[in-house]
Amino acid sequence: MIRALYTDSRNISRSKIDDLPLGILSLAGGTAGCISWAVNYPVDIFKTLLQEDTIKEMLAKEKGELYRKEYTGIYDCAKKVLAQNGFMRGYYRGIGPCLVRAFFNSFALLPTYTKVYNNWPWNN
Repeated sequence: MIRALYTDSRNISRSKIDDLPLGILSLAGGTAGCISWAVNYPVDIFKTLLQEDTIKEMLAKEKGELYRKEYTGIYDCAKKVLAQNGFMRGYYRGIGPCLVRAFFNSFALLPTYTKVYNNWPWNN
């Protein structure tokens, strides 16, 4: 998904990729990384909550205690998180540091990938 967003944001300039300055490629990469994480972040929240629920169940079994899982699946998790915390607080809590990391990671990674790919001997 990041690569598709990066390609689309790169094509907005309507230039050949080799003509674009590294700064533009880097900004396109950083933007694509942020958009990708913003779209996928709620699913990551649900995954983490489901994993935590499973770990709590396993620890309770080891101690011989009963534990009733809080979530029955991803849909149930999404519904309960929305009901308990609302949309922004429930689905996007803690996204700030994640977006900073995503921006700088994609800021460096995607332009490097593009330059290496375009200058690779088998690609010419």
